[in-house]
Amino acid sequence: MHSDNARTSPRTQLSLHERLIGALPNQSPRWLIKGTLLDHTWQVATEDPNLKRNAEHFIEHAVPIGYGGRRLSHVEHALDIVTSKLFSYTQLEPPYSVAAGTAFQNTLMLHNLMRWRIWLDLPRMQDLNNEDLFLVHGAAFKQGAGVAIGGWDRVNRLLQEVQEGAYEIPTRGKHGASVVGLDELAAHMGIAHLRVLPANAYGHLLRAVGERHRLGPKSEAWLSRLDRAAPERQAEVSLSTLTNFLQVWQHLWANRAVMKHDPIGYNPFQDQSPRQRATEFLVEADEGRTGSIPSAQACFLIDRALRWVFEYAPAILETLKCLRAVPGNVPNRAQRKLVVEVLANFQLSGPGAPERIARDGFFRTSNANGQAESVTSFREVAFDLLPTACAILIATFSARRKEEINSLQHDCVVRDAEGEPWLVTWIEKLLQDIDRIPIPECVVRAVEVLVELGEHAREARGEKWLFLFKGPLREDPVHYQFDEALKHFADVVGVPPLENGNFWTFKPHQFRRFFAIVYYHRFRYRSLTALSAFLKHFNPGVTRRYVTEAAKGALARLREEAEAAMQRHAEAKAARASAERLSALKASADAYKRAAAFTKQRAADFDEGRIDAEFERCFAVATGAEQMLGPRGEWCKRQLEEMILDARRNVELEPERGLSEEKVFNKLLYQFVGAHAFEPVPNGYCYCGCGSDASELRRAACLIEKAAAVGPEVLETATAPDHAYATPDVCGGCAWTIQMSENRSMLEEQIIVHLRQAQRPVSEHFSQAHMAQAERIRQFLAKCTDEARPMSVTLRRRPRA
Repeated sequence: MHSDNARTSPRTQLSLHERLIGALPNQSPRWLIKGTLLDHTWQVATEDPNLKRNAEHFIEHAVPIGYGGRRLSHVEHALDIVTSKLFSYTQLEPPYSVAAGTAFQNTLMLHNLMRWRIWLDLPRMQDLNNEDLFLVHGAAFKQGAGVAIGGWDRVNRLLQEVQEGAYEIPTRGKHGASVVGLDELAAHMGIAHLRVLPANAYGHLLRAVGERHRLGPKSEAWLSRLDRAAPERQAEVSLSTLTNFLQVWQHLWANRAVMKHDPIGYNPFQDQSPRQRATEFLVEADEGRTGSIPSAQACFLIDRALRWVFEYAPAILETLKCLRAVPGNVPNRAQRKLVVEVLANFQLSGPGAPERIARDGFFRTSNANGQAESVTSFREVAFDLLPTACAILIATFSARRKEEINSLQHDCVVRDAEGEPWLVTWIEKLLQDIDRIPIPECVVRAVEVLVELGEHAREARGEKWLFLFKGPLREDPVHYQFDEALKHFADVVGVPPLENGNFWTFKPHQFRRFFAIVYYHRFRYRSLTALSAFLKHFNPGVTRRYVTEAAKGALARLREEAEAAMQRHAEAKAARASAERLSALKASADAYKRAAAFTKQRAADFDEGRIDAEFERCFAVATGAEQMLGPRGEWCKRQLEEMILDARRNVELEPERGLSEEKVFNKLLYQFVGAHAFEPVPNGYCYCGCGSDASELRRAACLIEKAAAVGPEVLETATAPDHAYATPDVCGGCAWTIQMSENRSMLEEQIIVHLRQAQRPVSEHFSQAHMAQAERIRQFLAKCTDEARPMSVTLRRRPRA
């Protein structure tokens, strides 16, 4: 049995709630749109609804919290509902002043922390006073919130009650039939919704209740995709999500003076920040990596998204235009006949196209049992798969968050004086304002497709959002969700499995770092090279300079402007300026601070992508699956060998800890790649391991070459290598050269191309030039090979389940 909280009388509950919440200093905060703080549902907003879509959020405090349907508003949870409100209040008020969406998500995480604590028979927050409890919960949450709150236990308990007749599965009428009431099931288990459960537990529950009652079409579709997802990846959270969850603990501790009625009893961050703790949890994971998309799977998915946007979209949009011409005032049977006539000739063929498209109607058809058939309807093609292909390109090549993509408007693409495209987008965090992001032409095309796809809905509703759709037939609303549609898209286009045979589960936030992965992996996968036909003006090297070098300059400027604005505020305050003047100066200083933080975050995102890419390559070298040549490559191999030996010694010295060689090595490797960068040279000859230290830059062959052409002052003023001067001759004599397998493949192909060109009957000079270039590349390859030595020791990997 699990008790649900400390016993408190109704009189005490009422007085405690009114006394503490009613005594808060700001009873009418600007972020509270309707009602009062004493209400159990808060409608909050902190952003401009004209710039950000879905700016308003409903923070529910009376949520299901205990097994059996008990809510947080119950008399036994008097302390917890006050904690919930004080937590949200302190998040939204200064000095934190987080966005409404952030406060909403953090409150959800707080409720899951409470569910876990209640499930363990810990009556109060102050009972969380043990480091072991924190570590267990943090490690469990790393696998997903459903694991942390005992999701499997809750499912098994409910199914046992059903089997014993102690609980009857709730049903509700839907589309003329009775289906399982999923919300009622969730409430009985004491959780907000069933999707918080581990994916396999959710699937087990649906299959079990589906044997007794009919499931809805969405649940059937979800079950059909479950087997394709990698079990170990279905619920695992990202570094940012785990960090945000641990920040809930930190916020409770930092504001324990406000929550005197039931303060948290343990400070888990005396020596580490939440992000450091989150990184520690993730690095010690079995796979040794964070939740970044594997490069091969990401390249495949993006290639298919490009095909949908460039090759399949014209036929889809033309068919949709014909469907919109179907009269809406005719009987349903006549309307269906006209729809069938329009769709009779519609078909898609090529990589990533659906295997079967329904020819007899706009909606997915059902069989005699009422279950959806394994065909794709045109409605799914037009309003599920095509928008998702567009969203994938936007997310990948502009590094925007899900809510930022959702808030794009129909006129979000602009061009500068040179004709280069920019994306005008809302920035969800830090800046909380409109900014411009440079984009390639494929994003422009994706936006154009979405503009045409949603034109009907924007006209009907008088709104401007890009991801707003309406079906062509009478009353046919479309509810688009990027998260769910992304899984469906990956399933339809047939993304290949991972090495262990499982399928990766894609999530919108995983694309945020992929623009960096594109830069670091573009010579490794041929599919990335093929993307250039679609990307047009996109140059990863230019993107890198914008993100890193430009960001550094902008950051310095913004810091100076922020300091100047703060100084003006201080001077005005000393001179006793008016309240309006002080408020304006303070707002100006805050805006500069947010812009500086946003610029810093943009560069940090790129660097995280670099670290993830380098980890993958170095890990492959350590296991013997990849070559690494060149002077700097040889140095890196020696470092990897030392790390492998260190990991082996640690395992042998502490066998009782149950550590594996791979696990210890992964931690050492993350530290290594964080401190040592190697950048791909834009022409694909090699990678450059030169850092930004002056002593390293003075040895960079490309800068020495530039100094000979421009002047010796280059070596004193340079802050980074200049790869515009990188050639096989130059890189062949550089101490910082690293050569990987894809570099050698590309160079070997270039030799063949130059030899073919030399055979063309143009001129003797033309032939000699190509022969000389082929010889230079051959010498470069030979030099790297001659200096190479095999790894003296390789990493012993654990067997995979």
